[in-house]
Amino acid sequence: MEPEAIKKLTSENPAEAVKLMFESVGDLVEDMRTRSAPEWAMQESLAQKLREGKLEACGVQSVPKQKRHLEVIPEHFFVDAKLNWDGNKVTNFGVTYSAVRVRRPIASATMPERHEETPSPSKVRGRPSKTPEIERAIELLLSKGVDLAKMPRPKAYEAVRKCAAGELNSDTLIGFTDPVIQRSLFSRFGPRR
Repeated sequence: MEPEAIKKLTSENPAEAVKLMFESVGDLVEDMRTRSAPEWAMQESLAQKLREGKLEACGVQSVPKQKRHLEVIPEHFFVDAKLNWDGNKVTNFGVTYSAVRVRRPIASATMPERHEETPSPSKVRGRPSKTPEIERAIELLLSKGVDLAKMPRPKAYEAVRKCAAGELNSDTLIGFTDPVIQRSLFSRFGPRR
């Protein structure tokens, strides 16, 4: 309704003018609700998928402590969470994550399983690998609290050889060379710094 018509109607019949104004506001609210319904449905669907673990969110913790690295936000965090869709923030349990992004889970369940290939007996050449025995010796040492990662590599090689000989009764004269042990240590602990 035009402003001039509203002025004229207000002077002639104020009650009718108020009724028309409320109807106009009601129509406006209904229009907003109709337009927002798909957005609200999408937001609720997204929140449900986050709670179920079908999607995962990551963000930077900003409250109570300001952190600088991206973290995966756990599924349970989204139960009764306050979601600020426009600000890309989520708050729950007194913690707020900012710069929140949603993605498909990168969990090991979605990654293809890695199968070790064992060559057929006709293609095996040379002596059997000692790597499985080296790995078992490393596991034993770690279970005893020996910190191979911080130990100088030559001492770590010797510790692995002694453990394999003493605990596993392995023949450490063949196949327990420094490069072979180094490969196992490197694959487990990464490069030396």
